[in-house]
Order: sequence, then C-alpha cells, then structure tokens
Amino acid sequence: SGGGALSEHLEDFFEIVGVEIINGWGLTETSPVIAARPTKLTNSYQNARGTVGRPVPGTQIRAVDPETLEAIPDGQKGLLLAKGATIFGGYKQNPKATESAFRYGDGWFDTGDLGYIAPYKNHHDMGGMCVLVGREKETIVLSNGENVEPSPLEQACLASSYIEQIMVVGQDKKSLGALVVPDYEALMEEGIISSKSDKDEAMKFLKAEIKQKIEERDLFKPQESVRNIVLLEDPLTFEDGFLTRTMKVRRHIVAEAFGSKIDSMFGSA
Repeated sequence: SGGGALSEHLEDFFEIVGVEIINGWGLTETSPVIAARPTKLTNSYQNARGTVGRPVPGTQIRAVDPETLEAIPDGQKGLLLAKGATIFGGYKQNPKATESAFRYGDGWFDTGDLGYIAPYKNHHDMGGMCVLVGREKETIVLSNGENVEPSPLEQACLASSYIEQIMVVGQDKKSLGALVVPDYEALMEEGIISSKSDKDEAMKFLKAEIKQKIEERDLFKPQESVRNIVLLEDPLTFEDGFLTRTMKVRRHIVAEAFGSKIDSMFGSA
C-alpha cells in the first residue's frame, strides 16, 4: 500500500491472516515513496497501525499551518511538506503550478496531504512517524479509486431553497455522504415539517432533494450520488472556526469536529 492511509478493516484482515503489510506514502512528484513503516527485516520493526511510517533515508517531512505555512510542533495536524533528493524539480511548462508547489521555499514541496508527525515524547514506538488525516485540496477519493470534486455538487444542492449549507464527505469511503444544515424555516413554511424535531421527515425530503439536484446536472456520474446525510442543528460559522474569512468551509476542521457523526453516517463502509 502506498497511496495513503490504509483502511482499518484491511489492517485487521491482513493481520489476522498473518500477512505483513508495508504501508507507505508517496506521490508521483516524489518518485514516489517518501515514508514507509519499518519491516520485520529491520531492527526498528514496529507495526505502527494508522501511520505511513517514517521518512525514507534522504527525505525530510514537516508539518506546517495550511494558511500561514508556519512550522508547527509534532503531534499537531497541518499540511505536510517534503524535501529531499527524490522530489521532482517542477511541472513541465507550468511555472505557476511549480511556484505554488514550492511556495514554502528552500526546496520544500507541498504534498497536498494533511497530517502530523507523531511526537517521540508521547509515543516512543511511533515517534517520527507520519499520520495522514486527509487532503488539503477538495478532491474526494472513494475507496474504489474514483475521484469526486465536491464543490460542484455542493453548489448544485445550494440551489435548493431548503438547504442552507452542505459539505460533501466520503474520503476513502464506498460512496458519498453529506453534512447538511437545512433551512428549517423554509421546510416549515412549506409544511414539509411542523418543527425542527421532525428529523425523519426532514431527512427523507432532503435526501430526495439532494439526489434530484445532483443527478440533474450535466455529465452526472454515478459516483457523484450522495447516499447518506446527517442534519446539523446549527449553521457553520467563522466564529466557531468552521469557515474562513471569505466564508469558505474549512473542510478538515469540520470533518474533525463532526467525525463521530460522519462515522455513524457511513457505519463500517
């Protein structure tokens, strides 16, 4: 495994059958492996589940604040940067993309992955290992490898007068889901629900509404279907840290805050 974090159920399966999994991490731009778990052939073997291991020799990895690009302490989640001999020099005939990828300076490459470096002081056996938690960019990669851009789907859904806010989720899942802030007043005015406590009726109506808004888009693809939703009581706000100053949803912050709701939405999927 090398594209990112390995699903827990796969870890369980291979551990039960006695097959050693060498989970690593890398990108095409990094040639490709920049981190990997130690194997049983090394003196430092430790099946540190949930990690992608330590940087390979000759490679450095650090976490920075996604907005300020300032370095952050081990154990704190941020944007992961990589530096080393295997990192590519730039994108062919695309200086803007190259400048963006190396905007931190001093040869540090923006991997686009969010995660943290496990601190030695708390977890000695995992110290220095990288833990991936998601992507900085919006692209959602389903468990079957299909890529889905959530923003166009969200914009289609926001055309509904019954949806105040929506964030599509589904990274490493079999299908998409969504966190939805309904316009409860609109739902009550139309007689769809009698009060905010009518969760079942609101859920049923909004699932159908979302399905219609997404599937009526041009060039709709089956993997863009939103199969499950969770209704949120209160809007996402800047004051709560869920929106940027330009009112864009801070996806990784929202996903972390509502992690239990997202997990319940997908169950074991």
